[in-house]
Amino acid sequence: MSHEPTQPESVGDEDAGFRFVPPPRFAAARQGARFLLSSDEDPGVLIVAPHDAPDAAALAARLAEGWIEEHIELRPASPPVRDTDGVLVELAGRVREGEARALALGALRRGGGGVLVLALVTVAHWDQRRYDAFARMIVRSLRWADGTAPDADPLAPLREWLTGRVLVRIGTPAAAGVFATWGARQELRLGPGGRFESVGLLGAAGRRATGRWRLLREAGGAALELYDDDGGVAHVRVEAGEEGTFLDGQRFYVGE
Repeated sequence: MSHEPTQPESVGDEDAGFRFVPPPRFAAARQGARFLLSSDEDPGVLIVAPHDAPDAAALAARLAEGWIEEHIELRPASPPVRDTDGVLVELAGRVREGEARALALGALRRGGGGVLVLALVTVAHWDQRRYDAFARMIVRSLRWADGTAPDADPLAPLREWLTGRVLVRIGTPAAAGVFATWGARQELRLGPGGRFESVGLLGAAGRRATGRWRLLREAGGAALELYDDDGGVAHVRVEAGEEGTFLDGQRFYVGE
């Protein structure tokens, strides 16, 4: 007798306004407007709760305040970033009397509001990749009461294209704007964790810098914001198409 693998059952209802599929081995319990997920094999807890943030900027601002409630005090370990699954932030702090780490991922629905997923565990059991995967499994399985998925991110294709790439340009720096301080070799590596490494940015020619990057919508297109660990900020217009990839009108070669 063959046994067909069964599809995991979704959790949620009309009152919650959404449904989702728990990660393998996790069981969900309703607690008011939220769901608590726990596992006999994986330590920690996953919290799935609705939010009423009207857009990504408001959701990022909310996550930047941390996650504070009875017995839980978590603060951002780094600024929130927007990626293909929503708004993401890593958190650190305390739960009851112990040190803890967490990851919060917020999904948006068209018109505002959405769902927050918090993956929370003690420091001793923290595994960023594992709990990041759990949070993304939940967000990617979300369906609202009307049957739709979370609001699509219009920048997702461009963000996916840039993530993990190295952008290089060799030539004379521009006379004005962000590129006025870049050396003859201009290089920017955009890491998958929202981190960047650059050569010649935000300072003297040839200076190496590291920091965080994010992609933003702006009138008529997209902009790349680079936050230098030493405090500098660059705001660069981004265009990518059949003719190539351009930063503030300067064409860059793109590599892995």
